[in-house]
This record gives sequence, C-alpha cells and structure tokens, in this order.
Amino acid sequence: MPAESGQEPMADGPVAAPFMRLSSKLRDDLYEEVRHDKTWHQRLTWSRGEWTPGSLTSLASRFERSLRWNKVKPEKENFDSPRPTIQSQSICREHLTGTAPEFLSEETLRILTEAVGSAQIKEAVIDMECWERTFLNSEGCSVTTQGKWFDFYASYNTGAALVRWRDGTSTQEEVSRLARPPLPILGRGVTWSEPRTIDTVRYDLVLLSPTASSVVIHELIGHGCEHFREKIVGLRVGPEELRVVAFPKNGSGFDDEGTPSEEIVLVENGIVRHAVRDRATGGMAPFSGLTKVASHGVKPGSRCTHLKAEGESSQEGVTGVPAERTVWIEHFSAANYHSGRAFFRSGLAWVGSREELLYPLMPFTMSIDIYELASLLWHLDGQTERARSGLCNKDGEFLPTFNFAPKIALRPVVSIRP
Repeated sequence: MPAESGQEPMADGPVAAPFMRLSSKLRDDLYEEVRHDKTWHQRLTWSRGEWTPGSLTSLASRFERSLRWNKVKPEKENFDSPRPTIQSQSICREHLTGTAPEFLSEETLRILTEAVGSAQIKEAVIDMECWERTFLNSEGCSVTTQGKWFDFYASYNTGAALVRWRDGTSTQEEVSRLARPPLPILGRGVTWSEPRTIDTVRYDLVLLSPTASSVVIHELIGHGCEHFREKIVGLRVGPEELRVVAFPKNGSGFDDEGTPSEEIVLVENGIVRHAVRDRATGGMAPFSGLTKVASHGVKPGSRCTHLKAEGESSQEGVTGVPAERTVWIEHFSAANYHSGRAFFRSGLAWVGSREELLYPLMPFTMSIDIYELASLLWHLDGQTERARSGLCNKDGEFLPTFNFAPKIALRPVVSIRP
C-alpha cells in the first residue's frame, strides 16, 4: 500500500489544530493521539455472466485518545506492570460527499471478467475499499497513509458440491489472480463424488495447504503472542526448523500508534522468542510496532495479521501413509481463538493428497491447544507460499490478513468432530 511518513508535526489541517489544543496540557507521563480516517466502499456482484455494482458508501471519522502511565517504576519489570489508564477517548463519524477514487480501471475489470468466466465461477462478490489515514501523536510522529483493499469471495460448482473460497489483495493488478480456483485438481477432469462425513478414527495424517497452515499459525502463534504475551515466551510450538516472523503492514515505517515498526521474530528454532505489546498493554516494556486498528476503529492493539512461517523438517513418518488414511485440508471456512485453544471449521477438505482426491468431506471442526501444537506439528515441507487472504475479527474490528506459509503435516488430531 502506498504510504508517506515524516517526523515533523503537521503545521495545519483538520488534525493538527485540535491536537495542538490537546498538547497544551501535555505532561511527561501523558500520551495523546489523533487519527483521521476516510473510506469509500462499493460491492461488485457477479451473477449470470455480468458484474452488478452496488451503492457507494463513504465515511469519515476522527478518533482521539489520551493515556497516562504510572511513573513509579516497579521493582521487577515484567509485561503485566503497570498498564496505563485511559484518560479520554472519543470518536466522531460523518458521511463523506464528493467524488470517490477509482476502484478498478476498465482494463482491470475486463481482465477480471475473462478470468471469472474461464474459471466457471458461479457466483462472486468483490468488496472494494479505498482508504486514507492521517495520524499524529504527542511524540511528534505525523504519518499519512492511503491504499485500497479488494476482498474476493466466490463459489465454483464441481457438479457434486459448491467449492467456496476467499482471498484479497491491496493492488488492482492482482485482482484477476483472486479468481483462480484454490485447487490444482479443478478443471482436470476429476470426478467429484458426494461429500462424506469424516471418520474421526481412521486417519493417520492431516495435511494442510499453505493457506490452511497460515490460519493455524495465525490463530495459535499470532493470537497466542498477543494474548499470553510474555507468558508464552520460551514455549515450544513446533519442530526445530520452524521460524515465524511478524512484519509491518505497509511501508510507512510506523504502526497505528506511531511506534516505529520492523520485523519481529516470534518463533525461532520452534520456540517462541518474543511476545507483542502495544501502548495499552505494554506496561513499561518496549512496544512492538505491530499495533493496528481498523478504519474508524476504536481499539488499537497488537495484531499479528502479517506473518511469514518457514522451515523444512524431516519427512520421516509422513511419506508412505496411504491416501485413504490421509486428510487434506485446502482451507478453513472459519477459525476462532479463545484462551490458548483455536477451533477450525473446514471449508474444503477431502480424503487423499493434494494431487489425488478420493472423496470430498463434509465440513468438520478441529481444535488445537497452543500447548499441544509442538507435539502435533509434524512436518514442514520447506516451500513457503503466499496464502490466500482472509479477514481477522478481534474485538469486533476486522483487518485483512497477509501471510506466507509452507504446507505442514499434523499428527492425528484428537479433537476432531463432524
């Protein structure tokens, strides 16, 4: 996403004036920030061979927040001491008027139409959003960012069932790529039978595509580092070869609280090395620079939405497992994290390998505890790929994910049910 940044406070404009009023009472233990958001949103719906545009919605908001820290330094520094108190917080919203930015060029829409038609997609929806953000805080950070997001949702008719998938991108040049069905076997004459209910006792191996792997990494390691913070540091979550890095969401150089942002190694050699912290939960510890907040949102916080997992481990025990005793999960339709345990609902899964489909499976639920992950994560195939994007909902605020992951193999997951 395009971005511009600087260190000098803005001299004028809709944000600077009220912020100067707030800064007049600034003290050394008080932090203040002002954020201006503007968004334009429109939906395109594909049905019966053509795109139908929905109505355009636009919104502007201004968010102000001030935090005060306890200046008494604790005898023993740890992540839970002391947290700041919110002195004030407010947001005001209003509808925008005027002309919206261009979402898609005519040429991009033509290419997208050809891609959707050739993929034999039955129905598709693209939620398009243009956004602008101006941020200023009492530490002298002034950042202006802008960009786009295209959220793509589609269904493909296999003859026996509808295959649904979701993806997203921040550039219109990649929109046509989103229309590619998620399976390498689709369109190759594969005969799909009626989906069957999963048998929870007969499978020796659960294989996850890069997209499904990224969801497991995001939910358990990403949210785990947000939720448990330093309590999780030192926990083994995978084999020696596993490495997970959280990286900034754009090129501005700052997160959504004005903290300088850079890559953070969450997991090295299979062990959690760092937790993530923001201003509201960081106490006296350094902030991680991974704070994100949705457009017009009111809950800035550390969000590990951009992760890269990599590693290659031994295939011992993975090769040689019969296809009829293997479950392949291409993607999940839903995932939820709660207090160290994540629940996953399969969206597209079958018995067999990525190249060999024996029969598709009805949706089923799988759950994994973060303290079990190291014993279940069996193999990393070493080829890190771009995962399909989704939307992460935390505290009612949705943010797109952008992850990279290899295919991974799990030992039989005990907590699995139709």
